[in-house]
Amino acid sequence: VNLALGKLEADTEVASQLLEVARNMEERLIPIFFRMQLEQDEKRALQDKVNLWQPRIQQVEASTAEVAQLKRELEKAKRANETITRESGRLSAGLETELEGLRDQLLAERAISKEKDKLVEQLVLEQENLKKERKLAKLKLKALAQSSSSSLRRLPSNGADDSLMVEPAARDPPRNFRS
Repeated sequence: VNLALGKLEADTEVASQLLEVARNMEERLIPIFFRMQLEQDEKRALQDKVNLWQPRIQQVEASTAEVAQLKRELEKAKRANETITRESGRLSAGLETELEGLRDQLLAERAISKEKDKLVEQLVLEQENLKKERKLAKLKLKALAQSSSSSLRRLPSNGADDSLMVEPAARDPPRNFRS
């Protein structure tokens, strides 16, 4: 019995130590459990915030991708604009050269046209003068013919210049006439 009692006392002592350890553990574990609960609550709250921000983040990421795409398009448009500007300058210079050549050609054609107009005017004047001279010559010939035929009838020669006289044409004898 003593033995059993000693054992019981030893068991009680062990049991009381165990109870003390359990209380100690409980005292230590309860704050840890509460801290874990608080951390889980905080984690849930943070996850809720992340979930709330996720659509905005996705929107920002999409906007960022769109901005990057727009930047690429802008750079492409700038390069195209530079190319167009260079080409426009080249074409403009070519057109200016062409225009200058056309101006020179026009001036040359105008000079030629003026020269032609002068020549035509000169030819028209010469033609008019020739017509007048021809008309005058016809009149002189007619007058000379009339005066020479009338002076031949009146006087054989009156001392006038014989080179200006027109003599009547000699008549051929009739062919049917027999001599």
